[in-house]
Amino acid sequence: MAGPFLALGGGGCDFRPSAPESRAEYFVEKFILKPAAHDDLRAVAALGETDSPESLLTELPVRTAVIYLRARAQAGVSLGFHVSGSYPVDDDHKTVDVVVSEDTVLTLEPVRFRVDMTRRDKNWWVTRLQSD
Repeated sequence: MAGPFLALGGGGCDFRPSAPESRAEYFVEKFILKPAAHDDLRAVAALGETDSPESLLTELPVRTAVIYLRARAQAGVSLGFHVSGSYPVDDDHKTVDVVVSEDTVLTLEPVRFRVDMTRRDKNWWVTRLQSD
């Protein structure tokens, strides 16, 4: 009886989220905590086959935010990720706000990412990452 369930679990299943809000949060968390997971990041981002996920960091504020949060995570600080808002632009475009907060004694201002999402082929893809 367990055989069919094991067979399903081993191949073909994609455990990545499909909703735009969940995909945006997944991308930001993976991008901060596991930046070398290029396959996982490419699976939810609209990137060319040879493009690095780092190519989404086109502006200085978002680069700075990512570097800061990666350094904090490497220092052992626990980070929390959550969606704080979702704003439809039109039927195939949406902006999702993902907030990253630190679980520390100090109350530091959370970092907000604006994740632009585009629907193509019934899937939502990360197309741009911004930060304040």
